[in-house]
Amino acid sequence: MPDPLIFSMSQISTYIECKKKAQLAYEMALEPIGNDESAMSRGTAFHKYAEYQTSLLWSHLTRLECPDITGETVALWKAWWENRGKQLHDKKRKVFGVEHPLYIPCDVNTGVPGQGVYLRCTFDEIFLDKQDWIVGLDYKTFKTHTAWDVDLDFQGRTYISALQRLFPSYKVRFQYERVRQSAPGTPRGESSSLRCEEGVWWQYNKAGDKRKRADLWTPEDCYETIDLVVSKEETDALWSETLFNIMELLVRRKAALDYPGAWGRTTAKMVCQFCNFKGLCKADLTGTLDDQTIALMATIRKPLEIPEELKEEYVSLPV
Repeated sequence: MPDPLIFSMSQISTYIECKKKAQLAYEMALEPIGNDESAMSRGTAFHKYAEYQTSLLWSHLTRLECPDITGETVALWKAWWENRGKQLHDKKRKVFGVEHPLYIPCDVNTGVPGQGVYLRCTFDEIFLDKQDWIVGLDYKTFKTHTAWDVDLDFQGRTYISALQRLFPSYKVRFQYERVRQSAPGTPRGESSSLRCEEGVWWQYNKAGDKRKRADLWTPEDCYETIDLVVSKEETDALWSETLFNIMELLVRRKAALDYPGAWGRTTAKMVCQFCNFKGLCKADLTGTLDDQTIALMATIRKPLEIPEELKEEYVSLPV
């Protein structure tokens, strides 16, 4: 049997967003070198610690190793647990897995007899709640609160479509747990104007000669749980779109053997402005994306390992 093809949900989302970014990120497996102190890194640290703590709460789960994180992340998790996490935990009947990859079979013809195609979805947590809903959970940390447009969240809705295929007899929803990177009780405002005096936070003016009590973040400011539920018609439509995108990606991959320009750029301002592959993209455009440039600007990501059970056409459920 030929090895199956595995696509991740982030790969499909990236492909939809920009074909060139998809080529750099997944066909060439490049990962831009970034700042370890970035907001994304802090968010990842919270994810890992929350998953570790969840693995301690349920005896049937494999205990994860405690990640190497800062005391700031530990304090952030403790504040979230006291103000929100414990309440959410009490509503769960059973947690099936944390950071557990699921492989959903995709009915896509690759042109290779017997070759399977799977969509790999990895949830921060999958659990059954006490109302018998299967829930896929995703933590989202933020520094500045922004409006959350659930209706346009393609990835979350597609995750529901995938879960529905693994749990067809259950109600399924996706849940976002939003966590501010500042805990309740900490002061608002620029750090340069804040001073803690005898346990009280004060905010000073620019001259430093006037002060007022600093406003403090409240739990309502720091935490938000957003549940996403879609109809079966939507899940069917989204799954059909996902299969089409996978087929299109495979066709483009073959076409690129003869036409390197098959991986075209999406030059929308909002797409490029926040793209962390911008430097690599410019180097590719000017013909300077050689081995030396890649070594300076990026690391090579390890390919996804193919589980042995997939080679035997067996899909495991997180139960």
